[in-house]
Amino acid sequence: MRFLWAAIVSVSICLSAIGSSQSPAADLEKLLKDHRVPGLSLAVLRDGKIVETKALGVRDTSTATPVDGNTIFEAASLSKPVFAYAVLQLVDAGQLSLDTPLSTYVPNFVKGDPRAASLHRTQCTQPIIWFAELA
Repeated sequence: MRFLWAAIVSVSICLSAIGSSQSPAADLEKLLKDHRVPGLSLAVLRDGKIVETKALGVRDTSTATPVDGNTIFEAASLSKPVFAYAVLQLVDAGQLSLDTPLSTYVPNFVKGDPRAASLHRTQCTQPIIWFAELA
């Protein structure tokens, strides 16, 4: 459960701390303390390039080992809805269509298998058993 809160707070930090005071780092540290999140690592991207990274807090409260750029956090399976949100933003912008086969966008997803050309988003929402047929 702590990892879920860490992930939720991570997203909240990105949304709430931007420009909220003179010191974004102080905002982050306060938010972490207020929500009892032991540590956080983040990256700010602009135009597809990392422009800033930050590591705050500790990896483990019992050892007080600090968070650094190599610390791996569990994402509490939040990467799926975040990715889906990003895809739907591209759909809204007219850059993707949910009715176009996925191979149009990632032609080398399954190299050398003609069935990959028919892989469609509706099949990606079905049980994983469908993917076994591709093997």
